[in-house]
Amino acid sequence: MYRLLAIRPSPHGNGNDPEQVMEEVARLGSLLFLSPFWRLLGHSPVWMSAISRYLLPVLTKNRADWNELKPLLVWTLYFAAIETKDLTERSQDVSTLAAVMMSMQLQQ
Repeated sequence: MYRLLAIRPSPHGNGNDPEQVMEEVARLGSLLFLSPFWRLLGHSPVWMSAISRYLLPVLTKNRADWNELKPLLVWTLYFAAIETKDLTERSQDVSTLAAVMMSMQLQQ
C-alpha cells in the first residue's frame, strides 16, 4: 500500500500510456478511500476535494481500456463523489460513475 501512495502523480494530458492512467487512478482512489480515516484520527494532510477535482481530467484526457479493472474505477469514482463538497463536481462524478456501472451491465 505504501508504494502505491508514494508514487508521484503522473502529469495528465501528455499522452500517458494506459498503465500509467490506471496507476494514477488507483493512487487517487486509495487516497480518497483513506481520507475518512485520516479525518477520524484528526489528521487532514491533503485537501480531498482537490484530489477529486484532479481525477476527472485524468480520466477524460487519457483513455484506458479498463476491462476487468472496471470495479477499481467504480470504487474510485464512488469515493470521489462522496468526498467532494462541490455539488457540480459531485454531479459529474456521479454521472461518470453511472455510465461506468451501466457499461458493466450489472444485474439488480
